[in-house]
Amino acid sequence: MLPAVEKPRDQVAILIEGKVREMPSFWSDCCIYKVPERFREGNEEFYKPSVFSIGPYHFHQGSFPQMQIFKLKYLEAFLSPNHLSLDQCLGLVRTWEGTARRYYADPIDLSSDEFAELMLVDAIFVLELLLRCMIFDVVHDVMLIENQIPFFVLEGLYDLVDSNSTGNLKLVELTHEFLKCNAKIDAFGADHAPVPGVDHGLYHFVDFIRYYYVPPPPREDSSWGVTTSKDVDLLTEHEIISSLLEINDELSALIKRIGQGVYIDGRTDYYLSLSENLSAYCKVPWHKWKANLKRDYFNTPWKLASTIAAIILLVLTLIQTICSILSV
Repeated sequence: MLPAVEKPRDQVAILIEGKVREMPSFWSDCCIYKVPERFREGNEEFYKPSVFSIGPYHFHQGSFPQMQIFKLKYLEAFLSPNHLSLDQCLGLVRTWEGTARRYYADPIDLSSDEFAELMLVDAIFVLELLLRCMIFDVVHDVMLIENQIPFFVLEGLYDLVDSNSTGNLKLVELTHEFLKCNAKIDAFGADHAPVPGVDHGLYHFVDFIRYYYVPPPPREDSSWGVTTSKDVDLLTEHEIISSLLEINDELSALIKRIGQGVYIDGRTDYYLSLSENLSAYCKVPWHKWKANLKRDYFNTPWKLASTIAAIILLVLTLIQTICSILSV
């Protein structure tokens, strides 16, 4: 019996298999992404760093050249007082390369040496920002999802200069002080205060904000509606948001534009229960009348004075009318 002749492979199948093998792997550690183009279009300033780049996504030769000089100066300032050698720190960072690369969703086109240098220089630069509690200009860039490095790299290097740090609690508190001073965040969330000796598994600065400051999840049956110029009036009046835009209609339009294409999952939106409570409060007639009265007649000293004068005039007219009727 003649042996079966193996059928030749389909060349397209071979081509597809090659492409599949070349695809980047998605690890469970993956947590630093590039913002999709549908969000970025027309809103570049909200997603790109404006002062300095952190991590590989915005690392280009000649990008922010002046800041690269500052990074090297901060590296020297970090090593010398703490009696650390460059070889010691770089050797430690090299041991983290595989784990650190898996934090990024996109493949990093840097050699092992280039990646280790980037992690070391940028991590120490961020630590120096925290230790020096730098000014507001850098906060925007520190909180961009594309401008992140793994938090464990910061923790590992910080441990070199503070061996008494228990469970990296001091670095968490240091980060909190930095954000509190510059991003108007006052306190940790009620359910997520840092605990000594507990590793909370933080991924990066954006994840730090999500973990420590975001309120607990709402009920699953919540629904939402919420952005108008009146909403913005209320938020700015109570200093919840601040803006350089002079007209709140413009700020309202800006917020709507940022949110275009963003899907809101009712099960994970953290402010739905608050929105529902506010809606229920506003449905009570007395609350609505009181709010309208305050908004329309008592929101400025001049309107208050005019309203009081009108009330007095009305009372006097009523009294005069009653007296006239009684005298007849």
